[in-house]
Amino acid sequence: MPPPVPDEYNIVDYLKEDFLHTTMTESMPLITSWFGTAGEIMEKVPGLQGMGRAYSGIAKVAEGLQLVYELVHELDQGQALEKGSKQLVKRTKPVKVVAESLLKRKFPKMPEGARKKTAAFLEKLFEKYVADPAIESGGKKLRKEVDLNDSLWKDLKEALGSGTAAEVPP
Repeated sequence: MPPPVPDEYNIVDYLKEDFLHTTMTESMPLITSWFGTAGEIMEKVPGLQGMGRAYSGIAKVAEGLQLVYELVHELDQGQALEKGSKQLVKRTKPVKVVAESLLKRKFPKMPEGARKKTAAFLEKLFEKYVADPAIESGGKKLRKEVDLNDSLWKDLKEALGSGTAAEVPP
């Protein structure tokens, strides 16, 4: 009986083709979850607050890297534009900051807790009725004007002339 023929797929092939995809789609969500949870717990333990903030920072970086990977590799450009815009609004919280400063100026005697809750409520209303519909309609309008059906990664590789679509990570 002849010995079995080994597979052609080896560690170098894995590193070239699947490592980035596996890391970003499977490992980063775990890192975000574990480090985020550990950071939240450590921030409540006296003497470990600094380490807790560091762990929370690592979780935020991992979440950001995962988002960037998804926007560049996974989604077509129209979807990436919509999702990236929504994430930008949610992460920067521009409405909450502006609403809080306006409330502070207009109603200086308003308790801080009430001011923060009111600002958070105004932010949710803005996202629901203004930002999200505007982003979605802008994405639809842009899709009609420009072909955005491929991922940014695929378009960049084709523009630079470095390979075929078969080499693009999934």
